[in-house]
Amino acid sequence: MKIKKIIKKINPARHFSLEINSNLEKTIVLLGSGRSGTTFLSNIINYKNDYRYMFEPFRYSKVKIIKNLGNVVYLRKNERYLIIKKVLSGKIQNSWINHLNKKIISKKRLIKSIRLCFMINYLRRNFPEVSLIFIIRNPFNVAKSRINKKWDHGIQNILKNRKLVNDYLKEKENIIKRVLEQGSEYEKHFLRWCIENNIMIKQSNKNQMFVFFEDLIMYPEKEIKKIFYFLDIKYKESVLRKMKKPSRTTNKKNIETSEILSTNPGVSCEKIEKCKKILEEFNLHRIYDEKGTPNKKELKKLLKK
Repeated sequence: MKIKKIIKKINPARHFSLEINSNLEKTIVLLGSGRSGTTFLSNIINYKNDYRYMFEPFRYSKVKIIKNLGNVVYLRKNERYLIIKKVLSGKIQNSWINHLNKKIISKKRLIKSIRLCFMINYLRRNFPEVSLIFIIRNPFNVAKSRINKKWDHGIQNILKNRKLVNDYLKEKENIIKRVLEQGSEYEKHFLRWCIENNIMIKQSNKNQMFVFFEDLIMYPEKEIKKIFYFLDIKYKESVLRKMKKPSRTTNKKNIETSEILSTNPGVSCEKIEKCKKILEEFNLHRIYDEKGTPNKKELKKLLKK
């Protein structure tokens, strides 16, 4: 019994996970903007520890092997980059990627990434076997959460990726530069959300699974059943207990209060109005109503057929 406790405390799976099936049909990729609930949802999906949990494998400062991809990961769908397949098939071991993993011997993988929002076309074209699932959270609360965490908005890095700008942001470049020059820190983080989610939606279609963070919190059983059906996971009520325990990156307050449906994050009315205009510029102003309630019908209108 003592040996088991010691092994559990050491948790060798943090350092190495034996992959015995690298089939891409066994890979789930969970995407979303940072602070949108990706870690929270990944804990729900992996509530029985059935998956090797690969945490942010495309964070180039932590994973040297993907460093050439840079800080903003973007490839056109006809480009070839072998390391992407290596990551998706689990053929990579790294203490950062595995640091939250608890599965020593693995047949399938759950990859959680906030750095693949611009890679949907690439993944769909080159790895159609992989299951893609996306989470969206109200941008007002996302911006507030990022500032509380003292994150860098990183928009300058996006503008440096000229392929991405030329393909998706050429018409938006003026507004992006204007916000960078004149906007508050809150507006810049809000803009980052708009850039990421606009491109993510443009590259997706109705065959992908989109989850609203707010729906997941307000209607957990209903939403989890949909998610599990899409991912072919057997639903058990015990998963609801997992939701009561915040993830390491989730503020407990975020999942317990009425702030979930808030579009008034404690900033000035002037900033909120400016942010609403940014939403309109990126055609994302209808996927949440004035009360912060998600509108799935409007989201579907934006998705490709």
